[in-house]
Amino acid sequence: MTIGVYDSGLGGLTALARILDRFVGDPVYFLADNAHSPFGNAEESELRKIVDEGIKRLRQNADVAIVACNTASTLRLGDGIFPLLPPVSRSNCRDVTETSEKDILLMATEGTLSRLDVNENIKIAHTPELAESIEKTVHANFACGKTELLDFDILIDYISEKLKPFRGVKRVILGCSHYPYVKKQIREVLGDVRFDDGCDALLSSLEGTLAFKPELPSSITFDFTGKDETELYGEVLRELMNTRRTPMNRR
Repeated sequence: MTIGVYDSGLGGLTALARILDRFVGDPVYFLADNAHSPFGNAEESELRKIVDEGIKRLRQNADVAIVACNTASTLRLGDGIFPLLPPVSRSNCRDVTETSEKDILLMATEGTLSRLDVNENIKIAHTPELAESIEKTVHANFACGKTELLDFDILIDYISEKLKPFRGVKRVILGCSHYPYVKKQIREVLGDVRFDDGCDALLSSLEGTLAFKPELPSSITFDFTGKDETELYGEVLRELMNTRRTPMNRR
């Protein structure tokens, strides 16, 4: 069984790393729609067309279709699609009783926010440039030959400016798959907060569909709608998983 994962760019690798940690063994087809990145500011009609084409291509190459992009996941994706959604709506705001709603902060793109039924008491931090800045930072680190591609200290001033009004919150919901890359910088500003990026719910939904096969190391094939960036994506995933053993294939 081939696991298919779709995102606009590098953000989906944060979800893929979690999937591989739980369900290692099946081959993976990762489709990065880098020709249309970023998704966050796209008009809904345009985004719908892009995502429909991406999912069609994903299903042609995989048995299980996972959309590892919060913005795309807020669209009605149809049956058989596993979306990545932040738990923020009145209907799915999990464990809100454990943390007062006024102590919860949501970070998400404008596109995601516009289609979510967000609990009215949850605070919202608008960080419109953050996902794209994360992408650019990884690419710049790679171009410069840095050994640590996931060094985002250069973004601390931006993150501090956007988040310092929310000091005191206890829980931060990361409503974009790029945002887990900067947990360290977010904690530098907000303190020892608890994170929820929607991956736990995604992994739970995949139980019963995927299995753990430790004797079969997962092989990963990267595919791109734009420029081939297999080497970069492979290095980022290895750094996320702290391993050099996962076979990476070029489409």
